[in-house]
Amino acid sequence: MQVTVEQIRGSSILVLPLSEQSKISSPQAKKKSIVVGSCTGSNTMTDEGHAKVATLLSHHSELAIFRRFSKLNFQNLLYLQAELTHLEANLKKLVDRDAQNPNRQQYSRDWLFLAQNDDEHDDREQWDKFLQIRDKLKEYSMPSFS
Repeated sequence: MQVTVEQIRGSSILVLPLSEQSKISSPQAKKKSIVVGSCTGSNTMTDEGHAKVATLLSHHSELAIFRRFSKLNFQNLLYLQAELTHLEANLKKLVDRDAQNPNRQQYSRDWLFLAQNDDEHDDREQWDKFLQIRDKLKEYSMPSFS
């Protein structure tokens, strides 16, 4: 039986055959170690650290278990939501300001006119703010957890 222990950032990664995983009896060992199985082949276990574990998981993807970081993901979504709320309020101020200007009144009805940047339309602040919102919406709309 081939058993190895890898140290990665303070965590022990115990690599052993699947048939031996059920024989770990110490509760402390189970809490401090992650059992990820073993792999066969001459070059598969020559890497060290994260590369070694990645090689193992590439051969046995059914062993892969990753943290979701749910608390951090929810916190990130809340911050993104707050940022979007702030950007939305700024956009509203720009829309109201531009509605009072005869050269910019068409902005709310014609996106091409809004997005143009030439001598006739010297203020792209509203469009630039919307592009900033668009980028933030992409982040907000693609949560990285289920």
